[in-house]
Order: sequence, then C-alpha cells, then structure tokens
Amino acid sequence: ASRTSHYFLNYFKARELQLLISDLRQLQEAARHLGTSDAVLHDRDKLSELASSASWSRMWPLLRWVAPAVDELMILERCLKAAGALSGSGGAAEDTLRVFGEILAKLFEGVEPATREVPMPTDRGAVGDLLIQSSAEGQGSLQSIFVCCAESEHAVTELVLSIFVRRGRVPESEEVLMCTAGTSLEEVELLLRRFASARAHARENRLFCAANVHVLPYAVQHGVVEAIRRLEASPQGLADASALVLVSGEADQMLLNSLIDRQVLAKPLSREALRAAMHTVATTYCGSIEVVAADINGGGKTHHILRRVAALQEQQGLTQLHQVAIRETTTAGELVQTLLGSTHVKDVPTAIYLDLAHILPPSADVWFFELLLVGALRDPVSSKVYHRREIDHFFIEV
Repeated sequence: ASRTSHYFLNYFKARELQLLISDLRQLQEAARHLGTSDAVLHDRDKLSELASSASWSRMWPLLRWVAPAVDELMILERCLKAAGALSGSGGAAEDTLRVFGEILAKLFEGVEPATREVPMPTDRGAVGDLLIQSSAEGQGSLQSIFVCCAESEHAVTELVLSIFVRRGRVPESEEVLMCTAGTSLEEVELLLRRFASARAHARENRLFCAANVHVLPYAVQHGVVEAIRRLEASPQGLADASALVLVSGEADQMLLNSLIDRQVLAKPLSREALRAAMHTVATTYCGSIEVVAADINGGGKTHHILRRVAALQEQQGLTQLHQVAIRETTTAGELVQTLLGSTHVKDVPTAIYLDLAHILPPSADVWFFELLLVGALRDPVSSKVYHRREIDHFFIEV
C-alpha cells in the first residue's frame, strides 16, 4: 500500500529502505552532535562536515539514483528538515514506511528528471519507431507496453541504446534495468511500479526498459507477467503510465510468448549512429572514454594508456591513475567496491584504467553499459552504488 501511495519508495528494494531509514536516524544523531538543526542548516561548514559522515556517505549514492544531477547539499538540507517525522512514526513497519515515503517526496519535490541529450540520428527510419511515437505523443492509454527481441543476446545493448537514441537521448538510471541471471522479481516489479505512475510524477516522457529478460529464470518471467496483469487490472490501470519496453536476446521465452500481442519489430541503428551517440556521451557527460585494442599481446596498449594519462596530467595538473582489473571471477560487488576506491580526492580528475582479461564474466556487457553509458553501477547484493563523475577519464584495454 505504501509503495502505491508514495512513488519514490519504488526506487529502492525492501532491504535498501531499511538501510536508508537506519542511516537517516544515524544522520540525525550526527547532526545533534554538531548543534541544533537550525545551527547546522545555517552553517555551511557544519553542513559540509555532516556530508562527510559515514551515514550520509552510505545514503547519498542510493538517493542520487533517483536524480543523478541533483545538488547534494540541497538534498542533505531537506533530509535534516524532514527527518524529525521519523521520531513520531511509531513502531509499526507500515507506519515507518509511510512516513519515509513522505520524506522522500519532500526530498525530490520540484526536482526535474535528468535528461542527457544526444544528436538525433539521420537514419531513424520507420522500423522500431512504433514504441517511440506511441509514448512520445501521449498515447500511453492506448498501448504503453511493448516487447521486442534482438537478433542475438549480444545485440541487446545495441538495440536498447538505439531505442533511446531514436528519442534523442540516452537512458537514465531510473528507467533502465539490465537484467542478469541474479535479477530478482522485486527489482523488475519496482521498475513496473515506476512506469505505471510515471505521468503523475512528471515522467511522462520516460521510456522504462527491462533488457536481457531472456536470462531471467522461468519463475521470475512468470512473476513479471503476473505483475503486469495486476497493474492492468488495478482500479487506476495504466492511466498514469508512460511507456515500457521489454527486450529479450532470445526468442521463445515465456515472457515474450505471454505478451505476444505487444511484440513490435525493432532494429538497432547503424554502427555509425551508435558511435556518434557514444562520442557525445564520452565528450559531454564524461571527461573522456577511450578504448585501446591490439591484435596481439605486447602490442603497446598499456604503454599508450600511460602516455595518455601523462598527457592529461600535463594538461590538467593533478590527475590520479587508478587501475581496475576485470577477470573471469570478478563480481559486480568487487567492481563497485574497487571503483568506489578510485575517487579519493574530491574535484580531482581520475584516470580509470579498465584492464580486461581475455575471458570476462557473463554480466560484463551489463556492467559496461551501466558504467559507461548510464553513468552508475549498482551492486544488488551490498546496495552500494558507484556514480561516474563527469571529470573522470576512462581507458579500456581490450
């Protein structure tokens, strides 16, 4: 009931909500040690000190998932002003969840959803534009759920990117879920809830996307179909929905077959159009992204990267170098933890050198899509989040 009434609860799993509520109480306690609430709110030094506390350091990356470009100190101030409501919420879990939902609504009141634009491709064509036009023209009440299948599992990321580039932008963290074999039904249901109430929260232009649905276990695929049926049969139905697309890398999946009447033909854009979009992301929304490849071992890839970093240090002054090795056994949690260790100095650029092994984990494509394109990588186990900084440079050795 609370998730239905309070939209922003649907950005966080139950465990993450528990962590946020616990950390908010600890943040209140840390603020009391610095003085009264008014004193902290009107003293920028004390507010900055509070921003470096352990509780806020855990809260902020998760809260930022809702709106990556929002001002941190503004959200911190709103947290301190609204946190007192938790004290009077009583002991019941449902009451606490309701109050925290109200707090989240106050935190993000008036915050515009992030949009990162890229040039509209010249070869848009008619193929695949059905789902684009239906949502962009406000026809969500006619059909707002679409299903499509990529030519192969390796082409899913290209198709997802193409769908968004046709709209003149790239996907944001709140609207795209790149599924892995470990993706839970809860994660997909949260995406569905955000989609179903998007228009009521200034997100009518959002295109919510669950990709790689073919890797979901049968039970999870069945649960997704049932969740969609429940949303459609609810009193509100999909009147406030924007658009949702489910992308599979394999045909003949339970989810696709159950929603066969929603299937549309969608093809990826040309490689040139996708490269142009990635170039915009790399040069506008990040310090730089550079892929270095060679046909043989010992071809000078590492030497080239180190020379590029040295050139950046000459041009920009202090630039840190952080090497991240990704091997066959690397997990999402290990990658997030390693990347979090790369941002030690605030406002100082970091050159992040991703050293890829010959054999990579099955989820590597998902990680790179989220890290380099979406701009945030979230570990579903620990709930830690790494947000890529616009001042950082990424070098990928292939």
